Amino acid sequence: MPEVSAIIVARNREEFIGDAIRSVLEQTFDDIEIIVVDDGSTDATFDVARSFRGVKAYRIEPSGIAWARNFAAQRASGKWLAILDSDDRWAPNKIEVQYRALESSGLAFSATDAYLVDETGRRVGRLSERHKPYGGYVFFQLVRSNFICTPTVMVNRLVFWQKGGFDPRMVSAEDYNLWLRIAHTHPLLYIPEPLTEYRDHPRGRMQRRQVEVTDWTIRAIESVLDAFELDASNAVFRSRLGELDRYAAIWHMAKGQFGWARRHLLKAFRRFPDAARKLKSLILWLHTLAPNRASKSARRYIARHAEMWLWSKRSLGIE
Repeated sequence: MPEVSAIIVARNREEFIGDAIRSVLEQTFDDIEIIVVDDGSTDATFDVARSFRGVKAYRIEPSGIAWARNFAAQRASGKWLAILDSDDRWAPNKIEVQYRALESSGLAFSATDAYLVDETGRRVGRLSERHKPYGGYVFFQLVRSNFICTPTVMVNRLVFWQKGGFDPRMVSAEDYNLWLRIAHTHPLLYIPEPLTEYRDHPRGRMQRRQVEVTDWTIRAIESVLDAFELDASNAVFRSRLGELDRYAAIWHMAKGQFGWARRHLLKAFRRFPDAARKLKSLILWLHTLAPNRASKSARRYIARHAEMWLWSKRSLGIE
């Protein structure tokens, strides 16, 4: 049986899936099985995947990223699960470096730094430059900021299933939700070397559904609060959820959806533990009473902070 199972889920990624698979085949660590799940593609993704010798390719009806990844994990036989998105690539030594580090440390959960690349494959930065990473018991740091890039993760298969795998009820942020559940009890082995190329492009999930991603990120944290019966009054949770509600409000304002913006701002007002941010939320709520001005202001704010959020101005049509 292989030591590592590489899991790739794809939908309509015929132009990228070949590069992703090749990056696994080119690993310096060779005890790897490759499992590709085509989650209801309408293009040639499945044909490209099964054209590679040794790849276990499955085609399923459209089921969502969480369900499809679980489907792949159920068919994995490796001790370790390594997840690669279909439009990303691993450095040739990624698995070897991570495997050796995990085996020697006795830990069950690892992530690395990643290069950010644009749609042409040009490197435009590193994830660690935008989200400060941590190692060890990182649960509260992870609540504050999701610094774990899913294509960098390697996790013990038994721990993956002990934590329930990916929650298929979640449309987005299903990976963040699982990393929180694992980090609640398991330390993270963080490797600062960038061993993955993470593609940030217009068809990526983060680019397509900014408001939805934020809403599901809120649900990811709230579900962990419920699952572990954590104290929701903790300032860390209140601050993070308040910030997410404020971000969602800004996106709704930019799109002219002022009813939704006001709802999120009221939630942010209630969540924030400090008076200063409560006041800022209230002022932003008052700005929504002047829709044209508020919308322009929100769009300018997004343009200034696009790189921090890994969301492009193109996704709002403002460039």
